[in-house]
Amino acid sequence: MPIQKNAFIAYATTNYHVFRSGLLAQEVGVKADGIGARTRWYFWPNAIIREVVGIFARQSKSQWLFIIGLILLAGLAGYGYTLIY
Repeated sequence: MPIQKNAFIAYATTNYHVFRSGLLAQEVGVKADGIGARTRWYFWPNAIIREVVGIFARQSKSQWLFIIGLILLAGLAGYGYTLIY
């Protein structure tokens, strides 16, 4: 059963996951609003890493190449800086 495009969806998830869930809802073209449940402070480092990987995993090949290029450029700039000073 397809989702109606004019429907409004509300969802609940953990607070670190609301952003990526909103991106996915926007990607499929539905209006959605999320509310996040509280996450313990000691879980945040793991949660952030998982969310960043999850967001990057959905990127296109050209976006990946751009990101890799930026990383390489930053590495070369850092290396050049060490040679100068």
